[in-house]
Amino acid sequence: MKQRFYYIGGILLVLLGISGCAPLHSIPAPPAALTEASPTEQDIADASNRHIWGLFVDLPGTSRVSPRMKGTEIKWRWVRKGQAIEEAWHIQGSKDPLNTSLIWRGDEPGTLYSRTPGLLSMAWRGRVQNDGSVLFQGASPMAASFQMAMAADGALELRGASINDGVLVSLSEVQPTDRYVATTVTPADKPSVASAGSSTNTAALQPVQHPPSTPTSEFAKPAQQAQEKSTASRNEQQATAAELAAKANDEDLLAHLNLATARLALGRAKVASDRAQSLLKSKIVMAARMKDQKPNVASKDGDFWSFCIYGVRGYGSGQAAQYAVTNLINQRIYDAPYPASSRQAQAEFEAYQGPNTPYQVNERFANAVKQSGLFSRTPDGHALECFTYVSLQIALHHYPKPGEDPRMTYLVWNSLEDEELAGRLKVPTQAEIDKAKRNAEEATRAHLAAQESMRQAEKRAALSVEAAKRAQACAAGEAKACGARGVRN
Repeated sequence: MKQRFYYIGGILLVLLGISGCAPLHSIPAPPAALTEASPTEQDIADASNRHIWGLFVDLPGTSRVSPRMKGTEIKWRWVRKGQAIEEAWHIQGSKDPLNTSLIWRGDEPGTLYSRTPGLLSMAWRGRVQNDGSVLFQGASPMAASFQMAMAADGALELRGASINDGVLVSLSEVQPTDRYVATTVTPADKPSVASAGSSTNTAALQPVQHPPSTPTSEFAKPAQQAQEKSTASRNEQQATAAELAAKANDEDLLAHLNLATARLALGRAKVASDRAQSLLKSKIVMAARMKDQKPNVASKDGDFWSFCIYGVRGYGSGQAAQYAVTNLINQRIYDAPYPASSRQAQAEFEAYQGPNTPYQVNERFANAVKQSGLFSRTPDGHALECFTYVSLQIALHHYPKPGEDPRMTYLVWNSLEDEELAGRLKVPTQAEIDKAKRNAEEATRAHLAAQESMRQAEKRAALSVEAAKRAQACAAGEAKACGARGVRN
């Protein structure tokens, strides 16, 4: 089942490299200390209650396989009997599980929850149906809804589904790779769920009884042999088509994981490029400003520049006030912009939810000043103000001119997001400016390379979607979908 197998999505936890955020799902947390207490008598009784667990009553202690990836195996075990089940996914040849899910019961009988581990874990809400099947509705961004049911022949089927508020709307057509057959015999003390609520059904576990063959005339043998050969060839073609469809599905999944990785890399490259360009322009501007020259930097409305000032009243009676000001920073503080006539800037300010609101910038700058040790003694009082302007020309007009006030200390703050100051400001040398220029050029090249990688990943993902559709159609018996080059087309 492709939808259920997004469990490679757990790999995204490594790819994203994100930490410290809340999980992106909306289900209650599993019971605490599952392995620290023994199951109660009620837990043991509930473990066999189909109204609570549905088909999961029969799964702990068993495993099932599908032809996906030339052999995908699911294993179940009780984490705590009657309370929670672990579901582990293995692919052929792997020692460790590709992914695991924890499935636990809700407060109401028949309500189940499932979640994969990790920060960006996928989550589902499950509902046991009258026939023992379970509908799992996605409760996180990457989790697709699906149905988990026992087929009449005893195979476990995991089929993509459209579910609205716990009610089944539609089911996708079952594929060979969506069917998981038993590799271990269901424990004798547990009834089968092939027919929920009925007595033990062992038909699926019994070998098929074939009637004894009857003698065939010599004239009929060639025709019978030809028919058997044709049937064997057709079965082989169907098996090959099903295997290729499973492979195409897995390649489609991998292509989209690569696409997600490329998007993340592009985002990081853009941030790095913007920062390098900002640092370069800041060095050029401050080198000119400290020499009372006009900076050779192109700037127009919408190219935001900011700076912050920190002041103290003194260290006691008779002490003179002191001030500190940062360098000009080619970034925007998302306050109501000046001049207020910039409608686009005003709209962006109202919609902004990022890290550079006035409060956030003020807090970071105040903490950075305190950590710097610039004011070694506790001042009688302090004031702090940060400013942002829609162009360099306006920012320079308001920026304190170096040398005008001997009480003013000039500080280096490379970015509004930095938690620390980079020291006291001195006139940037040409060597420092050249180095910043090289860094900016390198970051720009990396950004362009990431854009190209993103475009190629988008193309591959689009092709993989079409290939998977054709392979599935071919496996379903649509000859035209197999193409002139066979099912590999």
